Amino acid sequence: MAVRGPGMEPGLLRSGTTQRNGFVELVDVAPTILDQLGVERPDDMEGRAATVGETGGSAADRRATLANSDASATFREDQIAAVGVIMVVVTGCLSAALALVLIRPELSRVLPALYVGALAFLGYIPAVFLARLFPFYEFGAIPYYVFLFGTAIGLAVVYETRRHRHPLDPLIAALAVIIAVLVVDTVLGAPLQFNSALGYSPKVAGRFTGLGNLGYAALTASAVVLAALLANRFGGRRGRRIAVGLLVVVFVVDAVPLWGADIGGILSVLPAFAVMAYLLLGLQVRLRTVVIWLGVTLVAVVGLGLLDLARPSDQRTHLGRLFERIGTDGWSGLQTVIERKANANFETIGNSVWLWVLPMVGVFVVYLVVRRRPLLDELFRRIPELRAAAVGFAILAVLGYALNDSGVAVPGMMIGVANASLVGLLAWVLREPSRRDPSPDPVPPPRAAPLEPVGTAR
Repeated sequence: MAVRGPGMEPGLLRSGTTQRNGFVELVDVAPTILDQLGVERPDDMEGRAATVGETGGSAADRRATLANSDASATFREDQIAAVGVIMVVVTGCLSAALALVLIRPELSRVLPALYVGALAFLGYIPAVFLARLFPFYEFGAIPYYVFLFGTAIGLAVVYETRRHRHPLDPLIAALAVIIAVLVVDTVLGAPLQFNSALGYSPKVAGRFTGLGNLGYAALTASAVVLAALLANRFGGRRGRRIAVGLLVVVFVVDAVPLWGADIGGILSVLPAFAVMAYLLLGLQVRLRTVVIWLGVTLVAVVGLGLLDLARPSDQRTHLGRLFERIGTDGWSGLQTVIERKANANFETIGNSVWLWVLPMVGVFVVYLVVRRRPLLDELFRRIPELRAAAVGFAILAVLGYALNDSGVAVPGMMIGVANASLVGLLAWVLREPSRRDPSPDPVPPPRAAPLEPVGTAR
């Protein structure tokens, strides 16, 4: 879209719909014309008037920016399926490899490699986002995957070097890097998620800023597992405070309209994190607790929505515009959004590669519960905080699927992160037998000497 008229200086257009320089949507065309004519935009118009965003440089520079963005989006569309297939295949391989080691103990020598493989899977996630720092749409697909695999393996090797400090430190580092990359990127306006294979694209035009659905899934699942590991690593009250503090930071970044602007995230993350925090702090979760936190969640949604609604019209995010729609169309506006999300979820059930994660990991977990229960018991004995993480994760995965429009990809990504963490933890348990001192064999009491009759000669 190009506009020439009074008050329009040379620059890249943006609108309140996209909030990203160089991009407007079709619904922004009519509000832009009305704005130029001095006519107020009707409330039932969804779009926003385009304004000049980034200025400076020549016209050729601005055209090059748009052309590069288009090339980057096209490259992303070409690679998105392969990136997802790689993650699904590696998830299945990790589960199958560990199950094979459990069935054939003589293969236990591969446990170190399996542990590094789990770390590499977790390193692959930030690698996909960090790839946006380079113009791979110019380099091609081969350099792109060389970068992804090289970065994932390199990160795994770096993580493994921390083992000498504490056996949990490599896995803690792997999860912390995922969280750090996504939190920093979201706060800075999501430049790494935009046109990323695990982010969102202007070709889809569902989101231009904030935390995307797959980013949300990787971030929150990593936070649940990492919170449990940190609570165990630091121990006591300090560990629990660090764990709860991590959950609070992740929720704020995901929910605040200025950063994550994730409506589904608010509704799913707050109850999941709240229940997990309760369990970590040793508090009992009752029906009253669940009802209270459901109320808190609704209050949080309303409060953040009103906060977003109080901002200027061209700065409002999904949540503020949803409240706008409800104010204009009544509750039918909310019903439309719910129906759209539900339809999108059902459509992905049969045509998403992420669907394969559920049966593969499901069979693996059932095998562990039924046939290798002592191994799981030993893991939970060493890290009892994982019980709280399991409950929080279950709530997060179910609500994450129901409340986001990416369908099965959301729980698929979450399960991928959790499965890699589980494989790494079980490999650690198998590599390092329990340090509990074996119970000493009971010493039989000394035999009493037979009584001799009094006066018996010796």
